[in-house]
Amino acid sequence: MNLLQLLPRTKINVPTGSISVLDNDVQSMSETELQAIRGGEISMIFQEPMTALNPVLRIKNQIDDVILRHRDVTPEEAEQMSLKLLADTKITDPQRVYESFPHELSGGMRQRVMIAMAFSCSPKLIVADEPTTALDVTVQAQILALLKERAQTTKTSVLLITHDLAVVAQLCDRVYVMYKGEFVENGKTSDVIGNPQHVYTRALLNSLPEGKAPKSRLATVAAAMLEGATGEIIDEPIAPVTRVARTGDTILKMQDATVRYPKDYNFFGRPVSFHTAVDHVNVEIKEGETLALVGESGCGKTSLANAVVGLNTLSDGAILYRDKNILDLDEATRREIQIVFQDPQSFFRPALARLEDHDRALNGREISEQIGTP
Repeated sequence: MNLLQLLPRTKINVPTGSISVLDNDVQSMSETELQAIRGGEISMIFQEPMTALNPVLRIKNQIDDVILRHRDVTPEEAEQMSLKLLADTKITDPQRVYESFPHELSGGMRQRVMIAMAFSCSPKLIVADEPTTALDVTVQAQILALLKERAQTTKTSVLLITHDLAVVAQLCDRVYVMYKGEFVENGKTSDVIGNPQHVYTRALLNSLPEGKAPKSRLATVAAAMLEGATGEIIDEPIAPVTRVARTGDTILKMQDATVRYPKDYNFFGRPVSFHTAVDHVNVEIKEGETLALVGESGCGKTSLANAVVGLNTLSDGAILYRDKNILDLDEATRREIQIVFQDPQSFFRPALARLEDHDRALNGREISEQIGTP
């Protein structure tokens, strides 16, 4: 964040050192000077695209604005460049995404839009903050290959911030390992991963499941670091699991569940065509069962999940909870169905500062004293 001076300067204390980007001392630059290089010479791929993208502007406005700000092109040329950028990030329907608002796209789609925007002006440096967090493994491989290819062909430097050592091994020439605000180890990626010197780096690598025997325990980072510091073997106790007998009853049933989103509208604002996100899905989940929905980004997983909790309205079909339509459930029963959202930043309400306020809101209590409305 400090490379682009995105944090409020009055709140940040940098008592020593300096930050030089492309021979510019960014700490001494004015806001006007910073705006000239942000997006043009230095781009950033943010971790949470839903909060980075403007929710009230279509994707076309957001990508085109960056291109028109930093390149001498016409609006028509900017549109063609934007569509090509979206296609380069493996979006199968660039025109639809280009015309969409951010909330109409999946998390993976929004992340690819952010990546397209970062490349839009052929910057000299891209800061990628967890750029593949919202992507499935197939698209992640494609995006990493795209980052590597663009970096090599355009001589763009990439500062990749990640917790994923597998991504580091695939993409990075050099790596710095950070712990509690300090660099504890650095060097060529092959040297650091192949022969780690610091106890923290070794702990990170030892916590990975690759190469471990099935059903064997993985060492936690904290335990491994304590073991490295004291020379003692740390055996963390595992709490016993109490298993409850399953009844075999069906908890949730989806019958021809279909979700469509309006695509085009007529003069009166009524939808005339639709995009089908979920197409006649039939699923049953029994008590105590764990069911996985697996598929590439944009295939309809989140749309179906939102329909289960009533955040999407079904176009066709029905969803039954304990043989009752979810639309007919009373408030107490609806609380038995909960959801963990993909993007926590867009889930939490910015007007509520404390977690207990969110808890009261989720339980239907009045919070008007905090935000002025029920």
